[in-house]
Amino acid sequence: MIEGELSPGQLCVMLLLAEMKEIELEAIQAEHKRPAQAYLLVGEGAAEAARGLIRRLLCTDDGPGRAKLDRGVHPDLRWVTRARRVIGIDQIRELQEDALYPPSEAPRKVYVIAEAEALSLEAANSLLRILEDPPPYLIFLLLARSLDLLPTIISRCRVVRLAPQAPTALREELSARGFSEEEIDYLLAVTKGLPHLLARLPKEGFRPLEERARLVDRLKGLEDQGLVKLLAKAADPLEFRETTLELLQRIPQRNSYQLLSLAAALSKLEREALTELLREAVFWFRDLLMASLPGPKPRVSHFNLDQEPLLREGSKSHDPLKLLELLTALERARRELEGNANLQLLLEATLLRMRGAAS
Repeated sequence: MIEGELSPGQLCVMLLLAEMKEIELEAIQAEHKRPAQAYLLVGEGAAEAARGLIRRLLCTDDGPGRAKLDRGVHPDLRWVTRARRVIGIDQIRELQEDALYPPSEAPRKVYVIAEAEALSLEAANSLLRILEDPPPYLIFLLLARSLDLLPTIISRCRVVRLAPQAPTALREELSARGFSEEEIDYLLAVTKGLPHLLARLPKEGFRPLEERARLVDRLKGLEDQGLVKLLAKAADPLEFRETTLELLQRIPQRNSYQLLSLAAALSKLEREALTELLREAVFWFRDLLMASLPGPKPRVSHFNLDQEPLLREGSKSHDPLKLLELLTALERARRELEGNANLQLLLEATLLRMRGAAS
């Protein structure tokens, strides 16, 4: 193993620790007067959370600084994204040079590293040198989907796990549309509270629990290939999620030939649909992992709140360590989808890993 690289077991432990010690974003926002010098925001919605923090860190009022932020021209903010496939060392060297100069207008500078998992090894080591001894006026915000980063970088950041559960405002919005509390709970499980998925829900005459009952009965009668066809034309998040869950629950019973055939069919889907599929898989196997851990667990530890009985039963046939390794592989597969990966090979390996997590 390369020095400084996490073994699967070490990474699993770090994932668990971060999951169990989740920090509320509101608590971080309250620190804006005496912030830490590096935060790692992990999860869906990290970019939006970062923008909220940046406003608090750089602007004390609604003056010119706020207007410059809104226009994307604030001189004390740098937002680094990947160049092609990775964030390269030259991009980090530019930050090192810029960090020598104090802020121009705000009390501090903020450097955002979007998609921090895309840092090349050289760039990550170069970034580490700044994180070890940053100037007092500099704050880093690293955004990531997972903790698949150098452990030395993680150790120098305050880790914030972002749970994309809907805030009170979203519950109120759904209630105003006439949904019952039970329906709202189900819709939040379907969409994980993500606004872009909530926006895709049908507007008129939509009764989600009735629709789920009809859909689940229909899915049971479809072959695997039929489920894939349904994923390709899913009309809303509810249909996509229920179809995905049905497919995921079948994988442990499929032989290798059936999984290779399934991978070939899935590879024909649009990349956006495959990204959504892997996102649902991450939530599902993460919940299976939480259900498999010993001791009492709060109900809110699950994203798929409506599937708790199935999760408890399914956790009995899955190995926790293999689930942790699978979650790491799923996050990596999501990133590889954004590149030029061979889709069929990527999906074959992913499906076989899913089956392998079942003991």
